[in-house]
Amino acid sequence: MLLQVPIYLAALPVLGKNLAVAATLLIGMFLPAAAAVLWISPDPREALRLRLISRSGMISVAGASLSFALLAGGIFEWLLRSGQIPARLVELLEQEEMIFREVFRLQNGLDYFIVGTVLIIIAPLAEELLFRGLFQGSLERAVGRWPGILITALSFGLLHGRIRFIPITLLGLLMGYMVMRTHSLPTGMVAHGINNLTILFLGHLFGRYPGSPILPLLPALGGTAALIISLRRLRSLTEDHPRIPKKGSQDDSFPPLPIQKLTGRQHLLSVFFS
Repeated sequence: MLLQVPIYLAALPVLGKNLAVAATLLIGMFLPAAAAVLWISPDPREALRLRLISRSGMISVAGASLSFALLAGGIFEWLLRSGQIPARLVELLEQEEMIFREVFRLQNGLDYFIVGTVLIIIAPLAEELLFRGLFQGSLERAVGRWPGILITALSFGLLHGRIRFIPITLLGLLMGYMVMRTHSLPTGMVAHGINNLTILFLGHLFGRYPGSPILPLLPALGGTAALIISLRRLRSLTEDHPRIPKKGSQDDSFPPLPIQKLTGRQHLLSVFFS
């Protein structure tokens, strides 16, 4: 964050709000993470788990991330419409929306295209390289798979603020598990982008059909069932990987991925953007 703020302020008068955010993510997050991996790792490709998986595996990953977004977004909207969210929390969410609109410029179709590109492509690339790539890989080496996934997810949640902490941490756990399971960082990037795209769609849908608390339950229920099915499918398509060995051990390489075995209230929903 200390690096990103001056980059944003320097780029703002030159590029404008939307492109300044894109430049901040690329220069202040993506490039430092990539440089760190190149500096400390003898094999950056393995360290970052830059492996592609099969179509069947990617469908399972996409299904899981889509399902999570439907579940989380649906539950949140249902709580909001049924009056279960405290007024103070709603006020804080609306304050975050004001900050969002201060950071981004949304006045025409080009603005929405640039912001959508930032949320769906650039942010997933930069954040996944940093968190699931650099942080999680290093932590798995040091403390093991699940502690590494958990610590990374908590850090990921903290980056997005106190209001977003719980849903974003849960999303981080899901993406961390899928990256670990497939041994492929691109799966996390795809899952991240699909989550943000789905939240954009839900915000538009709920904004067009305000009122009834029943509508949000439909994607929530469907998302629950689809999430379970997608994760079970992903597990059946992949083998369980052993713990990443610590540096200096007899086997200092990452375990290979068995590729052959992989056959209404739009503004408040921005709480789930990551």
